Amino acid sequence: MDIDLLKTFLEVERTRHFGRAANNLYLTQSAVSARIRLLEETLGVALFTRHRHNIQLTPKGKCLVKHAHAVLSAWARACQDLALDDDEGQRPALLRIGGIFSLWEIILQDWIHTIYQQISPLVIQTEVENLECLLRKLSAGVLDIGFLFDPPPVLELITQSVSQIKLRLVSSQPGLSVEQALSGNYVSVDWGTRFATFQAQLLPPSPPPVAQMALGSLALAFIRHRSGSSYLPETLCKTLLDNGQLFLVTDAPIFDHNIYALYTRQNTQLALIENVLSYFSLIIKSYPLKSFYLEQ
Repeated sequence: MDIDLLKTFLEVERTRHFGRAANNLYLTQSAVSARIRLLEETLGVALFTRHRHNIQLTPKGKCLVKHAHAVLSAWARACQDLALDDDEGQRPALLRIGGIFSLWEIILQDWIHTIYQQISPLVIQTEVENLECLLRKLSAGVLDIGFLFDPPPVLELITQSVSQIKLRLVSSQPGLSVEQALSGNYVSVDWGTRFATFQAQLLPPSPPPVAQMALGSLALAFIRHRSGSSYLPETLCKTLLDNGQLFLVTDAPIFDHNIYALYTRQNTQLALIENVLSYFSLIIKSYPLKSFYLEQ
């Protein structure tokens, strides 16, 4: 089967629009339609129901999504293995890692730098995904490790707590009470489901957050330039706190947030996965002694 057919299928599944899929793949819309028809003819099943402005997967199409990811993953790994092999058949280890948006900037970058210093040779492939995509790619074998805050119970996946961050309420103005910080230009950050529950219980009935951000760095930039407050980890704002450019809301409750790694027990690189995860302890120890990770 032509690998491009599966790539086209997954792009249509992702966009639910033949025109947008064509633009993303640098094809004409008729070429995308022709590829989907050819794939359906090859498999002998309908993959999409086509109504005006409403393209949906059929039950057979839903079934193919997981297998398509697995096939493309196996193909990509084969190509990478061939490219990495030298004349003597020796190659570096390859790890495919995915994480939710907010984790990359607060800890995963440091972790990758650490394991590159400790393990050689090593090749790392990274992806930034939402929770649903991470779980799907882990189950399909597209990723070796996935990182997130609030892992749902998935029987085929091992869930391991690898680190913890302490989210603290910080403000661009000194001496604020919790109520003042939360009621005046409070910026909400997507730190996961548990934090959302904590935040809802903490926030006063009104007014609502002045902004909602997917990344801590966006919230930090907002409160620095427009004034306000937000719950942030020290790795993003410790220097600003030390320099007196940001201020802790000292009586605000601290939110302890665990970071989890997910992977499958059937992974052929299980020993390597367990090894690289052990280096999270080095990252925490490398932070300054006054780090929020080590407080209280």
